[in-house]
Amino acid sequence: MKTKQEKYIGYFFLALAVAFLNPILDFTDILTLKLYSIYSGVDVSITNLSAIYLDYFIWCVVVGAICLIIAINFLGWGLKRTWKKINPGKYSIALMIAFGTLLLVALLDIWSANSGIFGNLIQYTSGQFGADWWPLFFKFALVIFAIPAICYYFLVHKDLSESIGIFLFSLILYFGGVADVFYFVLRKVSIPAELPWLIGSPFISFISRNLGYATITNVSLLVSVFVSVLCALFLAKILKEKF
Repeated sequence: MKTKQEKYIGYFFLALAVAFLNPILDFTDILTLKLYSIYSGVDVSITNLSAIYLDYFIWCVVVGAICLIIAINFLGWGLKRTWKKINPGKYSIALMIAFGTLLLVALLDIWSANSGIFGNLIQYTSGQFGADWWPLFFKFALVIFAIPAICYYFLVHKDLSESIGIFLFSLILYFGGVADVFYFVLRKVSIPAELPWLIGSPFISFISRNLGYATITNVSLLVSVFVSVLCALFLAKILKEKF
């Protein structure tokens, strides 16, 4: 039987584990980014966040896993009870997989940039490629987004509204610029101060204009990503609970 003191310590480390293992940037990252900066010796700012984020994410996973192991030990939980406590549910897991499809789209984007088919890397990154590629790329993205939704419907739960929610979750994040951010994160480079080639994106452009920018900037792109995540989560929740 664990003492109260042991349980308090366990729940403290459990809270730390949740903070470190959260892949989406939020207020908890104010602490974790500061700790990473102290650990790595890198000054973290909005200008270099995409360049260091992959290393930061891996570091968070390692530290979070260690905190989780310590928490389980102090709380006296087994693996089955731990999973029961943190199990997010099949729909939430499907949404996490849908979020992961943005990584696949970003990898496709990076492959396209490195292939040389569409010019050199600078030309591709700045949007100077054949006009026919964008519609085809978008169709590829739609197919990738549809796979988790279709699998969820036929293999997990035949609920059309939830399956639509999973598909729209990916699509909203895509238009919000998540895949664009992943493109820079996976390449470990900073997001350019200005990204005029994204001006054709209605969602990102709307955010940028309302922030007072004449074009898309790294700040407006990150704000767009944050807003799109909130919108996607809200819509997914509505489609699950109200339909």
